[in-house]
Amino acid sequence: MVVVAGWIDVDAKVRDAYLASRLEAMIATREEPGCIEYVFSADPVDLERVRLFELWESRGDLDIHLQLLRSRPASSAAFEVVGREVLVYEVSSSGPVG
Repeated sequence: MVVVAGWIDVDAKVRDAYLASRLEAMIATREEPGCIEYVFSADPVDLERVRLFELWESRGDLDIHLQLLRSRPASSAAFEVVGREVLVYEVSSSGPVG
């Protein structure tokens, strides 16, 4: 299992529009083989921050997703990203909290 998690900062004035622009991608990505979770969401405290969380069955599934992203044309509704940190975590085990 692979987790992708991080944040993307955009101007607070355009954050809602940025999130709306990601909706189609969220829907499409959730249909890709190996995708368990894929969501962009608004940080409730930092008005510029968008949180990204992805859960994939394998690194191979994530790699195919990344290849698909790179092959698509750039969006005409581009937003200026002012900061970003997105990391990949390879999970060796998991279980319930508590």
